[in-house]
Amino acid sequence: MIRELNDAFLQGAEGVQFATAFVLSYQSKLDELRYTNAGHLPPLWYRARERKWALTEWIEDEEEMSDLPLGLISGTPYTQVSASLEHGDILVLYTDGITECRNPAGVPLGIDGLLELAEGVPLGLPTSIGPALIKAVDDFRGTAPSIDDETVVVLQRLPNSPGQGE
Repeated sequence: MIRELNDAFLQGAEGVQFATAFVLSYQSKLDELRYTNAGHLPPLWYRARERKWALTEWIEDEEEMSDLPLGLISGTPYTQVSASLEHGDILVLYTDGITECRNPAGVPLGIDGLLELAEGVPLGLPTSIGPALIKAVDDFRGTAPSIDDETVVVLQRLPNSPGQGE
């Protein structure tokens, strides 16, 4: 599907245009998260068992250009990754406007800065984590203007409902 999206971007291009994408699905009965990253920033992953935030695995193949943003090179291969989420694990997806925001001194937040902010956000339901993380980003930015869209999506693996697998 991602290869087809890439080719569709290229066919409709009238000049240079591209987009990043992070496509994921979660199969609760199999407890399997599958994702493909097309040049997007790596999500943050809170691993409940370890009580620690980290970045998702970033796959780099030095022999072949892969997992590039959509619309750059025809026939780009994309990697599908499978992972298992444990109860309480949290994924945070975000746009580059978050990591590229700058504080009043002009210093960008960056991925490491976002990871540090996430470590200071109280854990709870995704409906509270997302707004708390956006507030932390706003506090970092202070009086500096926003230069791009800033979107955060928070997903959490909750305990199974009755009737679902273990």
